[in-house]
Amino acid sequence: MLAPTRELVNQIGEEVFALTKYYRVNAACIYGGASPVLQKKLLKR
Repeated sequence: MLAPTRELVNQIGEEVFALTKYYRVNAACIYGGASPVLQKKLLKR
């Protein structure tokens, strides 16, 4: 998903995480201003 603001990314992420906990699907919230090292690790999962 793509969203214009960090707040929207987090709101969408919360809903996605709630849905994906029942399936073998991983999700991550990636946005500017956060640690690129941590975000790369999240993407590799």
